[in-house]
Amino acid sequence: MTGLQITRGRNLLSLFALDSDSPILIMGKRLCAWKVLFPKAQYCETMQAIPGEPARYDLVLMDGSAVRSPGKLGHILFQIKQRMSGQGVLILFARNRFSFRRLKDLFSNGAISQENLLYSHNQIIQIVENASFPYYYEYLPFSQDETTQNFDEMVEPDSRFLEIPYYQHPIIRLAHALGKYYLLHDRYAIICMHKALLQNSLFEEVRTVLAERIGADRMHLQLERFDIRYRGTLVLFIKDVSTSKYFIARLTSDIESKSIVKRNHSFLKWLQQIDGLPDSLKAKIPMPLAEFDFLKNHVFIETLIPGILAWKINKQRTRSRIFEDSTLFIFELSIATGKRVSLDQKTLDELFLEDKQIINGSKTCTPHFKKLFNEKISCIKRAVEGQDMWLSASHGDYGYGNIITDPRNGRLNGVIDWDTGRKREFVGVDIINLMIQKHRVRQGEDFYQLIKKLDLQFCNELSSNMSDFMDQFNLDCHRLRLLLSVAIIRYISRSAQFTAFFESEKNAYSKILELIN
Repeated sequence: MTGLQITRGRNLLSLFALDSDSPILIMGKRLCAWKVLFPKAQYCETMQAIPGEPARYDLVLMDGSAVRSPGKLGHILFQIKQRMSGQGVLILFARNRFSFRRLKDLFSNGAISQENLLYSHNQIIQIVENASFPYYYEYLPFSQDETTQNFDEMVEPDSRFLEIPYYQHPIIRLAHALGKYYLLHDRYAIICMHKALLQNSLFEEVRTVLAERIGADRMHLQLERFDIRYRGTLVLFIKDVSTSKYFIARLTSDIESKSIVKRNHSFLKWLQQIDGLPDSLKAKIPMPLAEFDFLKNHVFIETLIPGILAWKINKQRTRSRIFEDSTLFIFELSIATGKRVSLDQKTLDELFLEDKQIINGSKTCTPHFKKLFNEKISCIKRAVEGQDMWLSASHGDYGYGNIITDPRNGRLNGVIDWDTGRKREFVGVDIINLMIQKHRVRQGEDFYQLIKKLDLQFCNELSSNMSDFMDQFNLDCHRLRLLLSVAIIRYISRSAQFTAFFESEKNAYSKILELIN
């Protein structure tokens, strides 16, 4: 059990304006993973007996496929309803009889493995309606590990934030285009409540601060999607139905995640306040709107950029447009914020201070790795000290996971998640990071082999695609190789903040550092 997992559970409670002492009931063998998020919850592996104590539950998590029949499920829902508090919430999970994955197995293998009770979409909705909960909300759960019945994302079936990547099966993409994807999804999550979700104290506070910030008299909010991120942040995708404007709210309940989101919020403020930054660029950067405390959380709200993450539509038809628009954005940002600087020792120390602090303070990095990392930074410093080079504002993690595009044509709509942003960075590092991700997304290569290949050929690739960029900032092949070394240092220090990811690639990082000479 980790503190981060407990934080994820606490954030889910915050969504419903519940506190960490709320009585919780978990029902069904498939939901045993939820015990990690809620260690104090009562857990029933079967549906044979519903605990009578405490008298009222604030949160009930239930696997609807663990019962013997639809009629039995309806009976249990009635019992649960009687034992929920006035502010109580039931999240009912149910597996889809007509799941595309399940039907595909049928056609491929001629048989389907025996499973517990399955439902069609209409059937599970009818059962919930018959239970007569005053309010219910339907979501499609998505998870990196579907077997745990957990979720990372919950999306309304007709939401614009239901994003199907281009590499999914054509039938799934067609169903999505027709607005019928929910009929093929693996499972459903129905949130049943005695009181309206968006009338709880969290959303009342969100509504109040947004109305004050944008000058609206009245706002009618809709929660189209919410994510529980593994960093420990609860992310809400909110629509104001009256104006059709979209906002994103992030709830943090631990120091680490608050620090990350706060840094993003502050950097967005700084960018939006730069006088020389063109309005066309500012329109592609989220606008920070408000922050406030709620229960034991801190909440940050900003405008939401419309579109879809670039990696989800990075197919042949849109690939060139995505890359061209992405490099143009950084080119314009560099021109607007860039300054030619003579690199003295003090400036270089400042440019690499954060990387050294992260690695040297890491409990994951070995002494040998720290020594190697620091030696390579010293090597880079010696190579550039005394030179005149361009420094500008940078994103810091510029790639296909932070670029929002128009799903129809790949046009860049905006750039998000600036928590790794720097006010002064070597011009070109963001572009090189984009190239690293471009090749990794397309080829799925081992990180070491990818960097080794880029070290030999990326200068020619950059020269053919971005001659104007290189001329503007006086970049030749020698300097581009130096910038590749800087990009490697930045990449490694970023990943060191995420222990599991770093552990999976630390051997490759050691070999990559040896390339810096």
